[in-house]
Formats: sequence, C-alpha cells, structure tokens
Amino acid sequence: MDQAAARDNPLMRLAARRVAVPYLFIAPALTLSTLVMLYPLVYSLWLSTQRYSLKRPGEFTFVGARNYLNVLDDSVFWTSLGNTGMYMLGAVTLEFVLGFGLALLLNRGGRGQGALRTSFLIPIVLTPVVAALIATYMLNADFGIINYLLGRQVLWLGDPRWAMASIILLDVWRTTPFVFLVLLAGLQSIPAERYEAAALDGAGWLAAFRYITVRHLRTLIMIVLIIRVMDVFREFDTPFVLTGGGPGTATEMVALYTYRVGFKFLDMGYAAALSFAMLSIVLVICYGFVRQLQAARQDA
Repeated sequence: MDQAAARDNPLMRLAARRVAVPYLFIAPALTLSTLVMLYPLVYSLWLSTQRYSLKRPGEFTFVGARNYLNVLDDSVFWTSLGNTGMYMLGAVTLEFVLGFGLALLLNRGGRGQGALRTSFLIPIVLTPVVAALIATYMLNADFGIINYLLGRQVLWLGDPRWAMASIILLDVWRTTPFVFLVLLAGLQSIPAERYEAAALDGAGWLAAFRYITVRHLRTLIMIVLIIRVMDVFREFDTPFVLTGGGPGTATEMVALYTYRVGFKFLDMGYAAALSFAMLSIVLVICYGFVRQLQAARQDA
C-alpha cells in the first residue's frame, strides 16, 4: 500500500491518531519541564565562562576557561572537596552498614516488628534544617543534653576534631532509614525457596548470604550508593545550620563553599564554574557505580 492510499484509509488514520494523541497531551508539560531544566543548565554553563559579579549587574566579561583554571588553583576548594570526601566516606559507609544490618534483622518478621519498622522511619519525616536545629541545641557545649549525659564538656561544634564527626553522625541518624527501607524491600522480594534449596544443598548462612542475599541485592545496593553520593555532594543544609562550615574550614563542603562564593562574595561566574566542577566529579564517581551496576546485571 502506497502512502497516498494509507492516508485515505480510515483505519490507518485512526491508528495514527491514537498514537499521536497521548503525545499531544504530554507535549505542553514535557516542553515546560525541558525548558525549566535545560535553560538554567545552559545559562549556568555560559555564566561559568564569564567574569560576572552581582556588585556590577549587567557587566559580563568573557574569560573562557579562566574560571575553571582558578578552581584548580583554589586551595579552599580542594579543602572543601577533601571535607566532602571525608563526609561521604564516613556517612555513606555507616549508613549502609547500619541500614543493611537493620534490614537483615527486621526481615524475619515477628510480633511487634511492624511498629519497630515504622519507628525507624521517623527521622525521614524531619527536614534537614529542623534536624540540624535540634542537634545544635543537643550538642551545645554549655547546656546541651549530650554533654549533660556524658558529665563532661565537649566542644562538639567548636572543635575541628568533633565538628565533622557531629555532622556525619547527624546525617547517619537522618538517612540510615532510607537505606534500611530500600534494602528491606529488596530482602522481602527474595523467594524463600532459594534459601530452602541452599539449605538442602548444605550451604551455610555465610554462603547463603553471599550467593543469594548479596547477589540478589547488588542492583539495589548500587542504586542506593549512587543516590547517597549525589546527596552528599549537594549537602548544604546540615553543615550550614550546624557549624556554618567552621570551625575555620573544618566542615566546609563544596556546596557550602559554592554558596559563599556566589551569594556572599557575589562572584557568580566563579560560582558557576565551581558548580560544574562539582558536577563533573559527581558524574565520574557515578559512572564508576553505573559500570559496576551493569556488570552486576550481566552476572545475574
């Protein structure tokens, strides 16, 4: 059937209309979403090649890659990147270990475990700012309840040795329920017959954990790690409220430093370059996780 005959065929026109109508309905929302996401990204990329300060609105000077070269020579940026790496290593590791452990413990079911599971999800309800404000009072060196219970005065937020640990522990308390919830859902999707078959074959609990539990959850584990790594690099609320990046630069994160450059020093061009430098680092890390995820799927 040639194209002219196809256009004249009522059935063909009806089929084409049925295919096109859904796309027409979603086209306005899709167009708006694309513009909302694409325009700021393109504008920020263009801005990163300019010397532009909010002190002199409207004065743009093209500098090319100069802002990115300045990032490489910025000692404060590298300090904040090291702090972010320390924060990521400590927080994500503890959250994964505790979340996975709780998921394994509460996967067996039993009386009262429904209420227990629900209680573990309470920290997710609190916004980061509220959680940080509560922690600020609890960790206060003079009247905080933590020092009262310890019976000694510890400068949790004023000592560089304890400030980063305080932020990490707060994030662990707030985000471990997310890891627990995702991995618990994955554990409950594993058929019980696999464990029964492994027991009949004489496999111990360690072999069953390694070859059934971990193997089945590899995809979920990679997804959880990717999400948490992205969250860590854009972490702003907790260090801003809890320590303000101090004492000194002990808890200065990349996102917090970018905020200072853009909205305190008003250097928007350099702040945009810092943002894309951070984005590049996150993409490289996530690419490594995605490669591992693809390998896990091929071995499954």
